[in-house]
Amino acid sequence: MLVSANSAKMCDARADGMVRFVARTGEVWGLVNRVVSMAELDEATAHLLGRATRGRVVSKGIGKQAFYTQIGLDQPKAYAHAIEVMSAAGQIPVAQERNCCLF
Repeated sequence: MLVSANSAKMCDARADGMVRFVARTGEVWGLVNRVVSMAELDEATAHLLGRATRGRVVSKGIGKQAFYTQIGLDQPKAYAHAIEVMSAAGQIPVAQERNCCLF
């Protein structure tokens, strides 16, 4: 399970603070979203910031709360929780308003 393997690696890294690895290894382990060169860093940072801040605050709150609930769950329970959260989030007024626009 990818998530469990990465969580174990992060715990090892945090345990003694002495685990060092190159950026590409962090990318392969799933510890970072993306690795870019220094020349690309400003553009990549601006792009990530734009993606991270788009959308409504209520959606972000629901997503963060779901993430922190899921982090301690095994995969089947995490998926079940995600399904419940997504179903419930689809019923909030903002989501309903968007759905009406799509049809």
